[in-house]
Amino acid sequence: MKKIVTFAAAAAATLAVVGCTPGASAPTTAPTQGGSTPATASPTATDTPTPTPSTQPLDCGVPVNGKTVNGDITVPKDAKCVLDGVTVNGKISIRDHASLELKNAKVTGEIMGDVYENILISGGTYNIINLWNGNTATVENATIQKLESTNNHGPQTFNGNNIKGRLQCRDNDPAPTGKGNKTYLGAYFQCQALGS
Repeated sequence: MKKIVTFAAAAAATLAVVGCTPGASAPTTAPTQGGSTPATASPTATDTPTPTPSTQPLDCGVPVNGKTVNGDITVPKDAKCVLDGVTVNGKISIRDHASLELKNAKVTGEIMGDVYENILISGGTYNIINLWNGNTATVENATIQKLESTNNHGPQTFNGNNIKGRLQCRDNDPAPTGKGNKTYLGAYFQCQALGS
């Protein structure tokens, strides 16, 4: 009986040395080679989306790489030109069935639309705007030297403009509509009721 007790005590001592106790569970994480802890992968430069540079979505017949164009712009036939916050030191011509959008722009020369598809001018400062033989035009909240609309066959809308010279409209079908235009030299013909 004495020999059996001694053997049991020796076995318990051996288990204590190797770190095991009766009923203990096995380790849940296997050590990596060399005993180090696996490193967490850090994000790389490719994980962050690269921002798209701001560009002018336009087809204006000339390259517009900044905020100033020194020279004339001719919008090609059937094209659409969009200029936002751009200064044009020259004139803008809109060819057959072409479209133009100007937002908060400055144009020192004449804007000439003849047989155009659509013209939108919102905000900004302009010299002379001539809208002839076209379709749809909207001019709003702009400072203009002179505005003329003649023989157009789509809606013409003029709202909230500051017109230093004349607002003149003739032979448009339908007649232009709008309100809140300040005209210093008067409003005439179809636009007589649109100026003050």
